[in-house]
Order: sequence, then structure tokens, then C-alpha cells
Amino acid sequence: MHYLWHAVRDDAQFITVKAGKTSTLTFNFGNKLEPGWYMTDLLGVDSNGSFTMIGRSKFKIVDNNLLGDVDNNGLINISDVSAIISYILSNSPNPFNTKHADANGDGLINISDVTDIINIILNKSE
Repeated sequence: MHYLWHAVRDDAQFITVKAGKTSTLTFNFGNKLEPGWYMTDLLGVDSNGSFTMIGRSKFKIVDNNLLGDVDNNGLINISDVSAIISYILSNSPNPFNTKHADANGDGLINISDVTDIINIILNKSE
């Protein structure tokens, strides 16, 4: 099965995932979307070219700055992870950007955001 997704542009990209396997898709919208909530559909296409909706996901663009740059230094690195952990443990890191700390856009700052920021850091080199 091929999975098809459309970016902000009018082009499409395909990825093949074998049955029973998983794959992570990462989207980079740059500065093309205004802050707000958006919906995305994941479509499967079979060998006949027929599309089937596989899933729907809601995501939030917080702002056009660096999501994950918790300490506002223009970088996303281990100091951001440290700051968010400090925040979760009820300390008051300074500076601390709550908009950038809510990496998954769920309105909460918790360990899920730490995981997302670590993933941002690890995927920068790809």
C-alpha cells in the first residue's frame, strides 16, 4: 500500500509501508501556515489507483517561530529539554516560552512535549 499526502504546495509524495509495519511521517510547513488548528487526512492508494481514507489528524501551528525553542535562544537543543523538565518539576526556568514548550499542541506542557522536542533534535540531521 502506498500512502499519499499533499503538502501546502500542489504536489504529492509517496511512501511505501509493508503490512504490519509502521512509519513516521514528518511534515515541515516552514512559514507557509498561519498559527491555528489544521486537519490532515491520510489516504491509502491501492494498485488500481483507488484511494481510501486511512485516518484523520488534527494539528496545531503555534506560531512561525521555532517550536521547541523553549529558552528562546534560536536553537532547539538539550537546554530546551532541560528547561521543560525543570518546568514540569515545578521550577521556574527563565526564560521559558510556553508556546514553544507545548511541542505537540495539546494545550499541556508535559513529558509528551519533552519526547517531541527530543525527536525534533534527533531528526535535525536527517
